[in-house]
Amino acid sequence: MRVTGTARDSLGTVNRLTYAVGSGAELEVPVTPGREVSFAFAAMGLAVGSSTITVYAFDERGNRGSQTVTVTYQPNRPHSRPGETR
Repeated sequence: MRVTGTARDSLGTVNRLTYAVGSGAELEVPVTPGREVSFAFAAMGLAVGSSTITVYAFDERGNRGSQTVTVTYQPNRPHSRPGETR
């Protein structure tokens, strides 16, 4: 699942970004430091059904902000052509 967004820091610079699926380990997301940082990544480790993804943004002083979303992952199912049975 592709996740995109923007992290902002009105007083400093966002210099590091990570994400975690559920209670899993935090994974690094490459970003170019700035006051407003756009990001995109493919979330790994999603289970079928409902999961949470938390994105963490860090400034140059080590302060951390976060945002959590709940997503539902439904893998693609094979499709049948009209008149075809499986």
